Amino acid sequence: MYQPNLVLLQLRLNTWDGFEVIRRLKDDPRTRSIPVIFLSASALTARRRRDRHGAVDFVSKPFDSVELLARVNSALRTKALLDLLESRATSTA
Repeated sequence: MYQPNLVLLQLRLNTWDGFEVIRRLKDDPRTRSIPVIFLSASALTARRRRDRHGAVDFVSKPFDSVELLARVNSALRTKALLDLLESRATSTA
């Protein structure tokens, strides 16, 4: 099974909303550790804090490409470090 290192997820989708997608990702042990960054046209700061639902970050559209790339790189670095930590913890156990 293909495992992405990161998911960029729009809140408004044609079939499910982004909250349903992230709920399913976080409920599945195979995809639980994949970081998710929400993309949304909503720029309300209060809503950003309340509606993360397991996402590591939230980017408002239209987004600045430099900012988005920095947030993606940060999420990928964090995931790589967590994967390394998990690998070392299980190899010494």
